[in-house]
Amino acid sequence: MDWGDVSQYLETAATVAGYGGILYLTTMTGLSSYDILLRHSRIKSQEELDAVVEEEAFHLELDPGTIEARYGEPSPSLNRAFVTKTTVDGYVIGVPKNTTRNIVKHELYHIYRGDCEQEEGAVNAFLAENRAILYQSLGITM
Repeated sequence: MDWGDVSQYLETAATVAGYGGILYLTTMTGLSSYDILLRHSRIKSQEELDAVVEEEAFHLELDPGTIEARYGEPSPSLNRAFVTKTTVDGYVIGVPKNTTRNIVKHELYHIYRGDCEQEEGAVNAFLAENRAILYQSLGITM
């Protein structure tokens, strides 16, 4: 094997990785846009949010009593839904007004997988967000 062969293998590998990356990013973007495109029904009150949290927490075998849901209180910096750990076994989920059930499912999945207990970092965030997107859109638990 000479350098020409090695160069050709590297070029092929780079091409395959590039197309794979494009396909992956397109898929994740499409799945995360799922709510907007199909215009899922919106949650319109705190009571409705509490009911959705209780129902979806049951599906993930989470204790809804440990989860405080806040309607109309998104993350101040991004105006998006968020989940954070508040105590040893307590969590807060904040969502903007007119959010959807899938967004609540996404945030609950972070609790289910223990993402709130892990250190922040690019790899953890990358894995955590993609797992949550798959669950919110397709119901796949990983």
